Amino acid sequence: MREKNIMNKYYQFLILLLLVGCDLFNKTPKFDIPSGSIIKKSTDNKGKDHIFVYDQSTPPLGEAWKDESGMIWGDVVRNSDLSFRYLDHEQATDYCRKIGAILPSENDFTRLREYMGANSGIYEGYTPQVLPNLFRKDGNKMLSNFFWSSTADWFHYHLAYVFGGKIGGFGLVNRLFADDFTTARCVIQR
Repeated sequence: MREKNIMNKYYQFLILLLLVGCDLFNKTPKFDIPSGSIIKKSTDNKGKDHIFVYDQSTPPLGEAWKDESGMIWGDVVRNSDLSFRYLDHEQATDYCRKIGAILPSENDFTRLREYMGANSGIYEGYTPQVLPNLFRKDGNKMLSNFFWSSTADWFHYHLAYVFGGKIGGFGLVNRLFADDFTTARCVIQR
């Protein structure tokens, strides 16, 4: 009798969750897409589409896209002549802070690359999609842009993780390094 009561309460709870729009089996939070919004889709390695909504709420982010987690991904940090601004880790962190944003963490980049087809935990299957300037062209070559993350190596604190936008991999780079190599892309979590 007690087990039956527990099961009835469990089923009532599930029905209540379904009525209010919560989906326990889909870890992707649902969010409203305002009417008339510009949207883009990326596809993960299971064939699931992930929605990105164009976001103009923070102009200093440039061309920004809000993902399903509520994170708004800004474009590459640029100079006044619109060329890419190459920064060391401290400069990148300060720039993002000044515009009311932060550097994305290694986990944020991992979630992003999984939205774009990577297998869980590795970059295999990743295809750059949706966000502008994940890579750049130099003549006939496609080169990766490397974006600072807020995540430092736990053992070698002078090193921080960078995300390679072309292949979706990570590397460790000295935080003082900024020679036409590392740039930033700021984010805001809403």
